[in-house]
Amino acid sequence: MIKGIQNETMDAVAAMEKGTQEVQTGAQLAQNAGTAIEGMMSAIQSVFSQIEKVAGAIDSMSSAAIGMEEIMEDIAKITDENTSATDEASSSIESVVKAVASIAATSEEAAASSQEVAASAQEQSASVEEITTSAQELSAMAVDLDALVQKLNL
Repeated sequence: MIKGIQNETMDAVAAMEKGTQEVQTGAQLAQNAGTAIEGMMSAIQSVFSQIEKVAGAIDSMSSAAIGMEEIMEDIAKITDENTSATDEASSSIESVVKAVASIAATSEEAAASSQEVAASAQEQSASVEEITTSAQELSAMAVDLDALVQKLNL
């Protein structure tokens, strides 16, 4: 009987030791879970921080895109103006070519008419003035376009 009580006591002690070990294992697992949760919280904070940075970058890029759109519109306007000015210059050049041809023909006939030669020279002078004016306008537009390109490169 004493032997039976001793066996039961030893079994109870073994069960308590096993229970203690399981409690210690559970405590360790709980501590590991707490550490893992802290790591996850830290990672979540980091992700939120990165999301805020990305949102800020997107806002900056959106502003830059709007600025680029405005610059591109300005460039398109200047290009249209340059095209118009080039067309005008081309017309003026054609007028000059025609005037030069007319002057050449008139020069062959000039022996008979000196007044016609003087009138043709005046036409040529006016055409050269038109070309000069067109060239100055083109030069001003080129300066504006260069400033916009510089602005775009910034």
